[in-house]
Amino acid sequence: MSARLLNLLRLLSLIVAPLVAAASATAQPLAYVVTKAPAACGTLPPGASGPCSRGFISIVNTATMEVEGTIDLWGAVPEGSEVTDLTVSADGRRLYAALTIGGGGFTFSTTPIWVFDTTTRQRITTVDLGAGYGARCAWAANARDLLCSQNGRAASNSLRVIDTTTLAVGTFAGADF
Repeated sequence: MSARLLNLLRLLSLIVAPLVAAASATAQPLAYVVTKAPAACGTLPPGASGPCSRGFISIVNTATMEVEGTIDLWGAVPEGSEVTDLTVSADGRRLYAALTIGGGGFTFSTTPIWVFDTTTRQRITTVDLGAGYGARCAWAANARDLLCSQNGRAASNSLRVIDTTTLAVGTFAGADF
């Protein structure tokens, strides 16, 4: 392992959110690692203050242990934006990143799911789960529906299902627990 890669991995271990998503077995041997690094704040919106961070996803080829590139999530923003989950579609073509935007409380946070094309590394759409925070997602057995649990909501509507072919969001039936 090269010294440069070893240093990068040490750095990532210090500042990486504990999120890694592996690409499907049929795609390239890639892992997607979320990284949040300190950044200079620059010009902030009214009422916002630092510290600030930059968020990105490192794309690691697990066969060569080389970083092949990055996907920028956000530039310098005030603390409070977090990636809470990453998952890759079964065919490896789409990467889904669940975020909390706004600082961590139900009344002022939203939960978008950013969808990226893994070939172009560009965000292609956003699916909005609405108010809440800390979403975690898992694939249904049909490999089409993405089931997401979201904090900050009543138990009866905290589970959502995203049909990834239409991007329609529904409440999971029988979610009262």
